[in-house]
Formats: sequence, structure tokens, C-alpha cells
Amino acid sequence: MNLTIEQQQAIQKGEAVRFTDPETRLACVLVRADVYDRTQAVADGSLDPREFYDAFGAVAGPAGWDDAEMDVYEQNRDKP
Repeated sequence: MNLTIEQQQAIQKGEAVRFTDPETRLACVLVRADVYDRTQAVADGSLDPREFYDAFGAVAGPAGWDDAEMDVYEQNRDKP
């Protein structure tokens, strides 16, 4: 398999490269092994979600989750 320069750059950045197998016409995704290994840990359930709490907080807060308007979701959390 030969990759274009753009595909090589995407792989180097840890991004996925989508392609279609010309023989089987199956849609496929090419990712680096380290990226694949991390996703497998999530998919097979061996990853403890608590490992993500700090990372989620670091991303969610600046994205607006700390906004006072979001408090309505906490107030209604246990209501059906």
C-alpha cells in the first residue's frame, strides 16, 4: 500500500486515513498502532472511565460546560 503525502502527514499527526479496498470495495480506516491500541482499550472495556475525569474537565470547562446556563442539566439529572 502506498500513501500520498497528505495521508502520510495525517498518520504522523495521529489522524485516521479512510480508504476503500479496490478489490473488496470495503471501506477501511488506517490508523497508527498506538492510536488503535488506545481505542481498543476503550472498546473492550478494559479502560477505567475515571482515568478520563481530569482530561474531560480540562476540555469541557473551556468548551462551555462551566457556563451557569448548563446548571439546568444538573438540576434535572434525576427527573424522568
